[in-house]
Amino acid sequence: ALTLLVFERLAFTDLILARGDTYQYFLPYWSARDAALRAGTLPLWSPELFMGVPLLANPQVGALYPPNWLMLPFDTPNALRLSVLMHVVWAYLGAYLVARRVVQLDRLPALISGAVFALGGYMSAHVEQINQLQGLAWMGWAFLSFEYTWRRPLKYLPAFGAVMALQVLSGHTQTVFITGIGLLAYTVMNVIADVRAVSFLTTEDWRAQLTSRLQRGVFALLAGVLLAALLSFAQLWPSLELTGVSNRGGGFNTQQAVAFSWNPTLISRGLLPSYDAQVFGEYIAYVGVFALCLSLVGVLSKELGRQRIIWFVLALIGIFLALGAFNPVYWVLAELPGFNLFRVPARWLALFALGAAMLAGM
Repeated sequence: ALTLLVFERLAFTDLILARGDTYQYFLPYWSARDAALRAGTLPLWSPELFMGVPLLANPQVGALYPPNWLMLPFDTPNALRLSVLMHVVWAYLGAYLVARRVVQLDRLPALISGAVFALGGYMSAHVEQINQLQGLAWMGWAFLSFEYTWRRPLKYLPAFGAVMALQVLSGHTQTVFITGIGLLAYTVMNVIADVRAVSFLTTEDWRAQLTSRLQRGVFALLAGVLLAALLSFAQLWPSLELTGVSNRGGGFNTQQAVAFSWNPTLISRGLLPSYDAQVFGEYIAYVGVFALCLSLVGVLSKELGRQRIIWFVLALIGIFLALGAFNPVYWVLAELPGFNLFRVPARWLALFALGAAMLAGM
């Protein structure tokens, strides 16, 4: 109901998303993809751009993403419309369950957390990049399934691998990378909190416990990533081949990798409403004035000690990395594998959006 209320014009009018990447990029790609799938063939190639372009090998087309197959009965503008609404609801449910099962919040606070994440400015600003929205919708589910996998790997590893595979197949690989780094940071913080909670350990035992638990957490994460790679191999293989002959083949240079960083002079306009002109969509981190105030109160509240610290640090990591070119550390990171494959460091604000949502619920 809240999704339909917030996206009322998208849900109940005949207006379509007719600007930016939606109109110029995704609408024609989705049309070509769906025409091929309806004809019972894989969308491998299109001769209609330049001297021909690959379709399946371009992960942004989302040819092998199962939720996109549900849109085949609809014309492309309506398919995009329905996919946005469906994934916002899915993002809401994922964040709600993280708040309920991981942070251990009651129902109403967890509903608030879901609303802050799924209906906040960060998610809403990315409705015109449908593959990015789809990937973000799986972020909460990734944290939820990883939490269970870490504690009981044999039982929940298939679910974690499937979630990560679906995020890969949605077609925005940078969101997958951000989720993976977020999960790694989440692992480290939980391990430190677990070990610190045992007060009688000697320094040597503390280090041994830290190493053992960290290895277990990293193993669970790597096992899930490997399973996801196997499940999404049909997409990864052609995409990696395409990447090898693109300008990302050897990684971007540092200047390219820090393009579209979150400028500190725009932080206030990214976090709060702008009354004169909207900032560039990638710089929007608006969670709502009330939600931002709730998040700040959540940071100061001591009732949920370790969870408060973990999600606060995760939100800070999002802001720290989003600064990109304005952060000396990022100039070093931008030369590392993974970091050098993507532009727009501002997209690390996804971790802030999820962290702030959990803090608002607390």
